[in-house]
Amino acid sequence: MKPAAAALAALLVTGSCRRPAREAEQAAPSVAPREVLRGPYLLRPTFDGITIAWHSTDGVAGRVEYGTTAVYGSVATGRAYRIPLAEGVHHEVALSGLDRVRTYHYRVVTAGGASTDSTFRVAATAGEPVRLVAFGDTRTNTAAHQMVVDAVVAAGPDVVVQTGDLVEWGLSDTDWARFFEIEKPLLRDVPCYPALGN
Repeated sequence: MKPAAAALAALLVTGSCRRPAREAEQAAPSVAPREVLRGPYLLRPTFDGITIAWHSTDGVAGRVEYGTTAVYGSVATGRAYRIPLAEGVHHEVALSGLDRVRTYHYRVVTAGGASTDSTFRVAATAGEPVRLVAFGDTRTNTAAHQMVVDAVVAAGPDVVVQTGDLVEWGLSDTDWARFFEIEKPLLRDVPCYPALGN
C-alpha cells in the first residue's frame, strides 16, 4: 500500500449513521469555498458526535456551522495539519453532545465562502436497522465510478463500505482529486469505511 493512499484511506475510516432526508435550505445562499480542495466529508460518527473533514489550500482555520435546520445556530472549530505527500492541509472539526435522533445540517465556512448545506445523523445504536452499501475498485473507470456513486446516493444508505483500490496510484494527487470530486455528493452526507487495496 502506498503511504499517501494509506494515510487518506485511514482518514476516511468512519462509523455508521442514519442518512436523513434533506430539508430546504433556509440560510443565506452558499458558494463553494475557493480554498477547499476536497470535501467536506464525514468521519468517525459516535452515538453523540461526528467529525467533519476537508482539505484546503492553506492552513487558515475554517469552522463548521451546524444545527437542526439550515439556519444552523452552532459553530465549532477544530484542527488543521499537513498529510505527507498530499496536496494542501487536512482540517477536522469534531462535534459532540449531539442528540442521536435528530437530523443535523452543517456547512464548512472558510475565508473564501461556505460549502453547500449538507446533513448527517450520529451513529445508530445496537439493534437499530442500518442501510449499508458496499462497492469498490473505483480506481480506473471514472464513468463507471460516477454511475455507481449516483446509484448509491439515490439509494440513501446510512453507511458505505468501500472494498479497496480507491485510486490507481496512491501517490497521485490527481487520482485523489478525481476520487473526491466523484465521491463528493456521497461523502458529504454518508460516512464511509474504506478498506486498503492490495
